[in-house]
Amino acid sequence: MLIKQEVWAMLKFCTLLKNKVLIGLLYGCGLRCLEVRSVKLADLDFDRRQLKVVQGKGKKDRYVPLSEHLIRGLKNYISAQRP
Repeated sequence: MLIKQEVWAMLKFCTLLKNKVLIGLLYGCGLRCLEVRSVKLADLDFDRRQLKVVQGKGKKDRYVPLSEHLIRGLKNYISAQRP
């Protein structure tokens, strides 16, 4: 498990916004690699500050909270890259 300083160091050296968002979802939401890869725009609920994880571990759906910092990063990524 990484400590907060190690995560910030990784984020500091990321040049692509996409990679920063991926690290944020992995660390900030506790998602697994397969779960991060399957996130869709429809799964994001910025009003409720949560992300729906579809078919996660055990093939179960669950909701995880999104921090304000991560929401800002996701919105920046969405507006810049239009995924």
